[in-house]
Amino acid sequence: MITLFNRRELTITDSMERQAEIRELLSKHHIDYKMTVSNRGGGQSRGSFRLNMDYIYEYRFYVHKDNLELAQAAIHGCIR
Repeated sequence: MITLFNRRELTITDSMERQAEIRELLSKHHIDYKMTVSNRGGGQSRGSFRLNMDYIYEYRFYVHKDNLELAQAAIHGCIR
């Protein structure tokens, strides 16, 4: 179980495609993870036309501290 006290941040991305790829890789290697999503748009409608909607969300991945090296290897393609 991943808790606030035993987790480590694996990576951050703002790409929906990359976060899907990371989720798939972690699942493939049976690595438990937590993902948080932050809306960087702030919910403001005025001026939001200037925001690139493809990158409005930030995805943060956390894994158990004992699985950090394995997870890093998995997302960087060092293990298959």
